[in-house]
Amino acid sequence: MTSGSYNPHRTIGTGLDDEVTRLEAQAALTAETEFALMERIGLPGRSLVEIGCGSGAFLARLADRFPGHDVHGVEFRPDLLDRARERGCRVVRGDAYALPLPDDSCGTVVLRFVLQHLADPRAAVREAVRVLQPGGRLMVIDVDGGMWGCVTPTFPEFIDIYTRFAAAQAQDGGDRMVGRKASGWLRDSGLAQVRTEAYSVTNENRPIEDFEIHVGPSRLAPLLARNELGILDLARATQAWARLRSDPAAWIMLLGIIATGVTPLGTAPRDTWEGD
Repeated sequence: MTSGSYNPHRTIGTGLDDEVTRLEAQAALTAETEFALMERIGLPGRSLVEIGCGSGAFLARLADRFPGHDVHGVEFRPDLLDRARERGCRVVRGDAYALPLPDDSCGTVVLRFVLQHLADPRAAVREAVRVLQPGGRLMVIDVDGGMWGCVTPTFPEFIDIYTRFAAAQAQDGGDRMVGRKASGWLRDSGLAQVRTEAYSVTNENRPIEDFEIHVGPSRLAPLLARNELGILDLARATQAWARLRSDPAAWIMLLGIIATGVTPLGTAPRDTWEGD
């Protein structure tokens, strides 16, 4: 089971609709930056598969950005699977630990913001490597809680509360330190040419409001419902965010990590994906 620490019904706001909105905003904020880096690194083969594609927010953009590839998704949760299909994505139901794909069937596999939620991310990496063609590439896109972003001016409320946010995810079986670990998992799974690169987005070219759904107080509502955050804590975070938004010198940078590696060359790769 791949749900792990992720539950779209209690990630933000009041439930699934709010989470789908957040996923859309997340993809809108960072996808183009991620695509530019992916394009520079290279996407071998025709088949491009996103594991844990959720509502299809990133997957749909992948298909638009790389029309020369056969783009598919795999998603475990039926509710998110339905949302992805509603927007026209080609997606099948599957578990990251046991993909419904044959060996050597994918040119490029993407795990985006998935490993941070899994109890056994190494197993998911090994399974992704299994379905890669010889010369195929695995791309792990995720965060690292120790260097996830920078905000100025800083507020103690943010530091304290988001430390508790990360602790709650760990309690549910997740790990926000994936960024510094992913390359080791790729090497241990037999991939070659392993490297890690960073990408960033800032409010220098995006409105500061675009960052609210990711780092603002609305992300803390589930902690309040679980009694891991008090109403006064949420009020302080809300006030801090309001002060940040009103400061003309405010600056935000969100940092993401892409760890990649390729399977050793052997037989010629296939250009078919048998997930339909």
